[in-house]
Amino acid sequence: MLDNSGRGKAVIDIKNLDFLNSAGIASLSRFVAAYDRKSIHNVEIKGNKNKYWQIKFLENIKKLRSEIKTSLE
Repeated sequence: MLDNSGRGKAVIDIKNLDFLNSAGIASLSRFVAAYDRKSIHNVEIKGNKNKYWQIKFLENIKKLRSEIKTSLE
């Protein structure tokens, strides 16, 4: 998907995941941590507001990179 600036946008949708093991959480966290600060605003992670682990995961992602967009639906 491309936004108006012509730069790519990554949307990571975890809403339908019932479980993510520690390796998966670590991989997503490393992806966010390594992402270029200038482009991090082009990444969005969507979670499910009814799944406690996703709420906590997205809170921790925001602590790691406050620039990243997260949403709970």
